[in-house]
Amino acid sequence: MSAVEAQADLLLDQRRYDEALALVSDFRERVTDDPRLIYEEGLIYRHRGQLDWSLSRLEESVAADPSLGFAWYDLGEVRLLVGQRPAAKEAFARALPGTDAHPSGWVVPLKLAEMAAQDTQPEAWDRWLREALRRGFRLSMVVENPAWTQQWQGYLATSELAGVLRRLATVYGEEQALEQLLQDR
Repeated sequence: MSAVEAQADLLLDQRRYDEALALVSDFRERVTDDPRLIYEEGLIYRHRGQLDWSLSRLEESVAADPSLGFAWYDLGEVRLLVGQRPAAKEAFARALPGTDAHPSGWVVPLKLAEMAAQDTQPEAWDRWLREALRRGFRLSMVVENPAWTQQWQGYLATSELAGVLRRLATVYGEEQALEQLLQDR
């Protein structure tokens, strides 16, 4: 099954969505069904832009196996895309325990931090940003990504959020990245 997931992911990277979907669906039908394969279908549908199908498959995968942190994360992303912000936040919160050890596990608390910043909730911004930093996120990543840079410069325009970011930049040795963000404004 892991080989099928890896092959489907390779096809996704190559934007060969129909082949990826056929591979996973055929394996589910002929060999075995598994929540990870249902998740894989949801991911393929997301890449195809079929968000209703994606949402359905992702919800089915986490219902079958609530420990799939990556599925909860992608469910949150799709819920955001379809305008289900409170449900997205819930999905990201459910993704936290299942993604702690993942090399990119910082994306989950970072998403929650960004949602808190958008809602001007400095306490939640602080809590989730600290968790993202603990999991490996670095402010230098923001500086290296123009879309993030613009978004985070907006956060710096709010004094409560800027204060949290300044403090955390100092604690985590990210002052240089913060200075770059401030200079580019």
